[in-house]
Amino acid sequence: MLSTMEKPDAVVAVLRKEDRFLVIRRGPKVVAPGHWAPLSGRIEPGETEEAALVREVREEIGLEVTPTEKVWECSTDDGDYRLHWWTARFEPNEFELDPDEVAETRWVTAAEFLELEPTFVGDRDFFLRVLPALEAEETMRSLGLDDQELAAWKAASLSQEAFVDWLTDRMARRPSGSRARQVYGSEEMHDFARRAILDALALGPGDRLLELGCGGGLLLRDAAATGARTTGLDHSPDMVEVAREVAPQAEVVLGEAERLPFADREFTAAAMSIVFLFFEDPVAVLRECRRVLRPGSRIAVYTTAPELRGTPAAPEPLASRGHFYTDEELVELATEAGLHDVHVENEGGGQLLTASA
Repeated sequence: MLSTMEKPDAVVAVLRKEDRFLVIRRGPKVVAPGHWAPLSGRIEPGETEEAALVREVREEIGLEVTPTEKVWECSTDDGDYRLHWWTARFEPNEFELDPDEVAETRWVTAAEFLELEPTFVGDRDFFLRVLPALEAEETMRSLGLDDQELAAWKAASLSQEAFVDWLTDRMARRPSGSRARQVYGSEEMHDFARRAILDALALGPGDRLLELGCGGGLLLRDAAATGARTTGLDHSPDMVEVAREVAPQAEVVLGEAERLPFADREFTAAAMSIVFLFFEDPVAVLRECRRVLRPGSRIAVYTTAPELRGTPAAPEPLASRGHFYTDEELVELATEAGLHDVHVENEGGGQLLTASA
């Protein structure tokens, strides 16, 4: 084994097509023939990592690539080389394999690579540990999250399997952190839903409103301006704190929508704005609303239709943790909960469910 000072460098090409990665079965004239691995090769004297990547991919499979980002370093299993892992862009083309170095090519998912044999320990480590971390960071960046949010994910010390649930909670289901406080307290946050709900409820001085999932408290603030008494409930401590600052006239409590901490028939109106899709038991939530509403009272729920899943209105992977209902399904849920005069308006995928207790 070579010492650290003597260790030469090599590059590894991470070539991706959607959720699949290009790997090769190594040819008969290279070290460890028959092993499955990404394309790789030694950096020649005076050559940059990027230049070596371009040359190695061209020589081994005849493909032209453009290096984009260095994502990892590790040593080979025998410790003789230092590997520099690079992602790269490429134009789809037919491969021209060097039979001495490449016996076979295959596009595989990370899970499929881990089922191949034989493979190198370092390569398995990349697909098992490094790649999920890189994808988590890429996802967070695509959603506009900054270094502070990335640091919060790392500080959570959770498994990669928990990432989507953590991210969904952090951004939408149970918002927390300085970014969430800023976003949910901003005037533009769900303003379209807020206006639709308030128009539907037509609140006045004689009303008492309950908002489930009150977030930053903007709807509570605007409802109070009508003269109505307002109460908000949220299961995020950060949102409760923000709502109390934004809507000081309102009573804001920490709690769960499925178990409302209120007596029967306390309220004359109930509202939910872009939270209904996160309830695991929506009928139970609607029944709780009916319980705390006086007979004949109004409820307005603004949510997101299935056709908006995967759009900026309901981006992945957060949408994978939501429940999207057709207009007809929303009517069925409200009816099952015992509500009356149920109606759904759908404007471009924004659904407004209204009903009476």
